[in-house]
Amino acid sequence: MMRADGLASIRAAMGRLRPVACASAALLLCATLSVRAHAAWPRAEEPRAEEPPAIDFATLLRALADPRGERPEPLGIESVSVQSSRDQGSIDRAEPTAWFSESDAGNVLRIDRVDGRSEWVLADLKGAGALTRIVISSSVVTRDAVLRVRIDGEATPSIEWPLRDIAGKIAPEFAPFVVWHPTLTPPTTLAESIGQASGAIDCILPIPFARSCIVSLDRRPDLYRVESVAFAEGVRVERLIGDTARFAPGTELAALRDQTSARVLARDPRPLTPTSLPPGGRIERVLEGSGVVRRLALQVDPLQASAAVRDLWIECDFDGVPTIRMPLGGFVGLGSHTGRSGDAFRTVGANGAMEFRLPMAFASGARIALVNRGAATLAGAIEVTERSNRTSAEPPHLLHGAWREHRRVVVDAPVELELARIEGSGLLVGESCTQVSAVTTWLPTGDDRLVIDGRDELAGPSHTLVYGNAPLVPRHARGVLVSVPAQAQRWDSRGWSASRLRTLDAVPFTKSLVQSVEVMGRNAGGIAAGASL
Repeated sequence: MMRADGLASIRAAMGRLRPVACASAALLLCATLSVRAHAAWPRAEEPRAEEPPAIDFATLLRALADPRGERPEPLGIESVSVQSSRDQGSIDRAEPTAWFSESDAGNVLRIDRVDGRSEWVLADLKGAGALTRIVISSSVVTRDAVLRVRIDGEATPSIEWPLRDIAGKIAPEFAPFVVWHPTLTPPTTLAESIGQASGAIDCILPIPFARSCIVSLDRRPDLYRVESVAFAEGVRVERLIGDTARFAPGTELAALRDQTSARVLARDPRPLTPTSLPPGGRIERVLEGSGVVRRLALQVDPLQASAAVRDLWIECDFDGVPTIRMPLGGFVGLGSHTGRSGDAFRTVGANGAMEFRLPMAFASGARIALVNRGAATLAGAIEVTERSNRTSAEPPHLLHGAWREHRRVVVDAPVELELARIEGSGLLVGESCTQVSAVTTWLPTGDDRLVIDGRDELAGPSHTLVYGNAPLVPRHARGVLVSVPAQAQRWDSRGWSASRLRTLDAVPFTKSLVQSVEVMGRNAGGIAAGASL
């Protein structure tokens, strides 16, 4: 069960966030959007002299569900952390054997005895903060386990979820913020029976705590990630208590859930009239003055989709600064794949129409273009369908996007592949990856790593867990913050694409950010990989 009361009407509070979205495409290709110091979303006004309202479950849910992607007041998030099942011994880069350890399942902080049972502790957090994401891979061994979250030293869990009830009871009740991904298996009777009992839970319910939070499972876990944020000293937090956090009909929480679900399950965008673009051709839209682009509409010929997501590029200059250069597939979260997809901020229809709804602010002008960098003529269209005025006099932070690609990465021995590198300051607001290999369902099973300002941080096991997927291949096409193209879900696919946006747990950096992934040598052969931030 999940409990919470004291959910007073409090204005949503997130501010001064400078976005960086990251996307990736084919054969381990990656692309990224980022917000940098000289330009991005409007900053919040200076805090008032009176004491700000406390942060509670409703506050965080409003920020998570905000369709405009803005945070009018600062939440006071100071840092982001990840607790995971990674091999804690694989921390010395000078020791290749340990560094490329594949013992990344079942590792926990400790085992507690509670009410006569053993509980494997996945995370033990101190201070004021909030859980932002829990991803747990479940198998037939752990299907009878119970996930528990205890807050501020309370003996009674605020969350007590049997994993066997996630698919049929808990995920429907808390959808779209809790999703169950059943394991995708080959079409055999035995595999289907196993798949019915295995999969992964992806929970993005924001759970606040004032002093401490412990996450545990009463079975030895497989792969997992527990992601959280810490609030700055002095930020008041109202923790979850009681049982009113359920989305009862008629409540504000239910309204927020329904609004978010409607955005995720939006209909295919209205199609535009495409224009023929020869090699090197471009369609350009020029915006003068200051403003915020809140919806960018795009169109491709669905019969040319495979070439369009690769060869049609989005090029944006904001305030005279080149900020976005990436293939269309990376920009909308398709990667190298095609098919209906989307999340709360991006929608891709079966009719070739697309929408991008992350706010893009500018102070003195914008130039947005769709360019054919391929060798064949392609059809495309681009329109700014919604633009609003900026309300802040401060210079905006610009949304950045770039593209980087690795090809012919042979994995006959373990390697660490750098997917993205950003120099300067900003905020990582998204990641995505597309992979194609010579081996069906090949996956990078090693750690993913974010090195922030030169420090090794935010490492976790199994690259696919970043995108909320159990081992093997992605399971679903749409989520609040995760999108997976429909054509990337086949069992016999030689690759996959997935894209994840960050809201509450966006990662700040002041000097640099480097993203990499361990590629283990279990499958020899050629792999093309790419990444960008």
